[in-house]
Amino acid sequence: MVTSSKPSESPVDAGRVLRLLDTTNPQAPVRISCMSAALREARKLTGRDEVSGELVTPRHEGTWAGALVYLVFAEQIGECFHPLNVKPHRRPTAADALTWFGKVAGDDAMDLDKVRNRLAHDYTLVAAPGAPRTTRFMFADARY
Repeated sequence: MVTSSKPSESPVDAGRVLRLLDTTNPQAPVRISCMSAALREARKLTGRDEVSGELVTPRHEGTWAGALVYLVFAEQIGECFHPLNVKPHRRPTAADALTWFGKVAGDDAMDLDKVRNRLAHDYTLVAAPGAPRTTRFMFADARY
């Protein structure tokens, strides 16, 4: 169970959360949540079926744009929810969501948040000029 990160800290109905993520009818929605739109767009950009998430176009699965939207989606999750037994942290919300709900190790989650920042702000994999340390991110295809 998760709670809202709002001051009331009351439990959130799981069905309500699932409706926020509903991508089953993207052609004729009454209302689309930002979370649903981000998930649908990330899937589209990475060659996946918009509804099921199943890979349908393998040549598109490794796009930076898709990775960015997935990381923005994680940021939205971390901004809105946290486990009942955890107080929200003061670190980047994408890193929190990846740690809490994706079981990503803390340092790896922080690195992925830095990648999100780089892709979102100047679409590079090099730390911002003037940063205390220069960080360069390199990715490899795990299949090879």
